[in-house]
Amino acid sequence: MKGGLFGRNRKGQIFQVVFVMSVIFFAVLMFMIFSYVTNLFFGAVVTGQVTSDATTQAQIEMVAGQYSTLSHTLDYGIVILLISLTIGLIITSFLIPSHPIFLAVNVLGIFILVLICMALSNAYGEIITGEGADAGFASMADQYPISVYVMQYLPYISVVIVGITTIVMFAKWQSGAG
Repeated sequence: MKGGLFGRNRKGQIFQVVFVMSVIFFAVLMFMIFSYVTNLFFGAVVTGQVTSDATTQAQIEMVAGQYSTLSHTLDYGIVILLISLTIGLIITSFLIPSHPIFLAVNVLGIFILVLICMALSNAYGEIITGEGADAGFASMADQYPISVYVMQYLPYISVVIVGITTIVMFAKWQSGAG
């Protein structure tokens, strides 16, 4: 497939950064939904609504304790995902043939990217501070402090990533006439 999302025929990296920020947004939401459902399950099991066998109850409490370490691992997974996708963006930005005239388009793309990331960040903020049916997500946000931080500062993170990839894309040495 020629010229796909990360192909060599792409003339800029803004769409790639939007893709990365969307992946981060949906990964954070997926982890929070996973935690919400799992906490509901363990809450029902630990209170004895599912089983009353003492041996099984002790095993379930042990699994629930191990689950709490899983939420920290998933929280660090967001950072690893963000860093690895950023490294991928830097590599693909280096491989994109560029001309300095496209820098103006890139700057315009940064403004659009910031608007998209602000919308994602605000949507996440509404989800974790929701009332009523969404009130359970507020308690999940306490288990993922790094993810909350990343989502809170998603527009700033995207600008930093675009800045780094723009420098890599337009400051590389080009050989040959072109």
